Amino acid sequence: MSGLPNVALVVPTYWTRAGSASMPGDAVYDHPTPVDEDGTLGRLLDSLERLSGPDFFVLVLVAVVGPDVEEAAERRVHALLEGRRQFPILMVGPRAIDDALTTLSERIPLTRHLLGLHGYAAVRNLQLAVPLLLRADAIVAVDDDEVVTDADFIDRAVSPLGGVHHGHTVDGVGGYYAQDETGRVLLDVDEAAASARNMFDRKAVIMNEATDYLNRLPGEIVPTPFCFGGNMIFSRDLARSTFFDPGITRGEDIDYLINARLEGRWFFMNKALTILHLPPSGGSYRDVAHHKVVQDILRFAYEREKIRRSQDLGTALTAADLWPYPGEFLTDDLDDAAREVTERIFSETSPAQRAELGLDDSPREFWNRAERLAVEEIRRYPEYRDAWKAIVGRLETDREVRFALEQAVLPSEEVNAASGTV
Repeated sequence: MSGLPNVALVVPTYWTRAGSASMPGDAVYDHPTPVDEDGTLGRLLDSLERLSGPDFFVLVLVAVVGPDVEEAAERRVHALLEGRRQFPILMVGPRAIDDALTTLSERIPLTRHLLGLHGYAAVRNLQLAVPLLLRADAIVAVDDDEVVTDADFIDRAVSPLGGVHHGHTVDGVGGYYAQDETGRVLLDVDEAAASARNMFDRKAVIMNEATDYLNRLPGEIVPTPFCFGGNMIFSRDLARSTFFDPGITRGEDIDYLINARLEGRWFFMNKALTILHLPPSGGSYRDVAHHKVVQDILRFAYEREKIRRSQDLGTALTAADLWPYPGEFLTDDLDDAAREVTERIFSETSPAQRAELGLDDSPREFWNRAERLAVEEIRRYPEYRDAWKAIVGRLETDREVRFALEQAVLPSEEVNAASGTV
């Protein structure tokens, strides 16, 4: 696949069964599109046609909640890509990638823990691996529930990479989510949340405090303790050195920033870089569904353990280095807050609902398991890091691996052919 631009714009798109039916073992995504609906991907691709500035190619990754969704999801995405010619489009689907992952797994046993189209971390790592394979120098990650409204979006995204700000090289860049067409970046917060004591109830408030903190810093490009996965830019060197940790099921964007800091690499927020976020639920951070809170508890327990072990894992970090968000969730105050919100979830759900949420027999048992899993899983982090660096090496030097993965990347004309249009 020669002749591609050196900027990859990668779009993971998440799909579930018709009618949003769920099954045990499904990957957890915030709002996957049912395969009997068009979803939001087409709207995003339409918005990309207005972009100017550096040339780019689009890579669409088709992620699914389970294997039974693969064929229908690929067929639906084929139809949405049909006839688009303004920029090169490539697609990777779960069926095509399987052979390539088998080839890589023969060399690196942890490959399927790190790469795939089932689960956020694996999808995000594929979002890095395929552009690395295709020799991209910059990777721009957006999500399928967004709209690009700034014609200079690509230039704003990639131009800070490699520069030096506040004494550090810009390895990664983040941008804000605009909440509506006015460009507002602060989240809506109701009165109850604003006055709540529990940090999980105040999550949107704390995130707004973090945004206010960045906006008060001088300059347009500033170091950031948080980022958004749907507006996240990686230099090639950053992608080669840092992976998305499969030990986490959501919040993988901020966890990646922590991983980058462990490697001595820095993310910066470009305050002028915004993308319009239009999730189907009406706003991910206004959605406090129980499953998101449960996953947040597991996530922050794990990230707190990662901070506690950071000196052994690389660069020493503290919660203060990531204040106010996610830092406030990485202190000892997490214990009481997590137990309290779990008790509330138990009081509002049936045993069957709690089983579906993955909760234990009591709030205390669930929290104890969250802490135990954090300690156990963090032991695998060095293995995953070594495996990621081995994968990158194979992508760059192993002809058989490169060929196998290239076969899984479907160029736009073949996408259209698969849709029966050419």
